[in-house]
Amino acid sequence: MHLNSLISPGSGWTLQQATAINDKGQIVGYGISPSGNRHAFILTIDLVPRIDFVRVQQNGLIYSPTNDVDAPSGVTNNIDILSQQLLPYSPVQGVVADGVTPLLFLFSLAAQPSTQQLYQISFGTSGLDTNLWVLGSNGWTQTNLLVMSSTNGYAYLSGLRAEDLDFTGTNELTVQLNLSVTGLQTPVTNTTFKIRRPPIMLVHGYNSDSNTWSSDFLMTLHQNVPADFVQPLNYGVQYHTLCSVSSTPSGLRLQM
Repeated sequence: MHLNSLISPGSGWTLQQATAINDKGQIVGYGISPSGNRHAFILTIDLVPRIDFVRVQQNGLIYSPTNDVDAPSGVTNNIDILSQQLLPYSPVQGVVADGVTPLLFLFSLAAQPSTQQLYQISFGTSGLDTNLWVLGSNGWTQTNLLVMSSTNGYAYLSGLRAEDLDFTGTNELTVQLNLSVTGLQTPVTNTTFKIRRPPIMLVHGYNSDSNTWSSDFLMTLHQNVPADFVQPLNYGVQYHTLCSVSSTPSGLRLQM
């Protein structure tokens, strides 16, 4: 966000340098006053975006043209479809690093901005910038610059791979998303989201069910993966009928 975009063009001020910002959105710095002298200023930012995380539904996803199940899914740039992802809105804590699933960011202003607002997006965890896409007038672009001409702005993280992230000593990362004014290190707002390893699905064998896994085996898994991310799978068991075969003088007899 350029500082001079936050003030009226007729104010006579030219803001040159910002030196600090507090948690109330107030920026202090130096600029040229209407009298032509260099003065300190304090500027309160009224338009600080709210940040929400959104799970993209099927109608908002763009799949690989080769139908590769391991290829990252894209997100539509249709604003009408993107707005539908919020209805009904349910809070999303983060995303699974499965290499495919995107996480949509919604930036919303309380009022229509009178001038174009420019922000920079950054993360407190390295290695995510290359997966960041921001929606602009020409569609999705790999950039960290967010331009807001209306009350809503969109960005998303494309599918993250667990092997590209540092999960040393943990199975869940808490990532800080920062929204900053150009030239200031302190963000005007920030929030956090979570990134988790993919779940482990336990698939039983023939003539068995999900109870086949021993408690010792499950305990070992739970020491390395959150318990709710170990999912024993049942399939075909509702049609399974126990039977036995016995020998008789006339041949074999099947008992159901």
